[in-house]
Amino acid sequence: MLKVLGISGSPRKGGNSETLLAAALEGAREAGAACETVRLNGLSYRGCQACGACLKRTGRCALRDDLDDVYRKLREADIWVLSSPIYYDTVSGQMKLFFDRLRPFVRRKLPGRRAGLIIVAYEDVRRPDYARHARVFAGYLPWFGDFRPVRVLCGERLGGPTAASRRPDLLEKARAAGRTLAGALLKRRGAAGRRR
Repeated sequence: MLKVLGISGSPRKGGNSETLLAAALEGAREAGAACETVRLNGLSYRGCQACGACLKRTGRCALRDDLDDVYRKLREADIWVLSSPIYYDTVSGQMKLFFDRLRPFVRRKLPGRRAGLIIVAYEDVRRPDYARHARVFAGYLPWFGDFRPVRVLCGERLGGPTAASRRPDLLEKARAAGRTLAGALLKRRGAAGRRR
């Protein structure tokens, strides 16, 4: 079964970025995927220590903390959906700290075809610079394996912490993104199975 892992980088449970993440996973479920969410804010983990163990020696992170289990889930997931609010022009500290710890996948790339979705949410009007920041993170996913496609979804002009839940247009965009990514991978796998 196709597996989708959602990673929430928001400190606020049920906030805008997490609401859009839930909608994307709902769309993936509609396409037939099994989905799970990890909330980074509830985990205890440190930032990358730049020790080089993951790149030079073991291919694994030398730190032992709550990300150990997340690494396993990332390896098993066919689609990664990372969501974060925008704080001071970039993703949350929780998400940045987590992303820095993905270096082990540079040395030991993930096998097989995968897909990714980066979701960012913010209160401001449309900001090309915020979309650019999200695309930077999206551009790193192919460093970790054969991630194709990788999409970006920006939730802009969101007022309070629950504004996304009152934006059916945005919720449908998120659902459609999840549905499309999961459907495309499932279709590709079905075609590959028929060729065998």
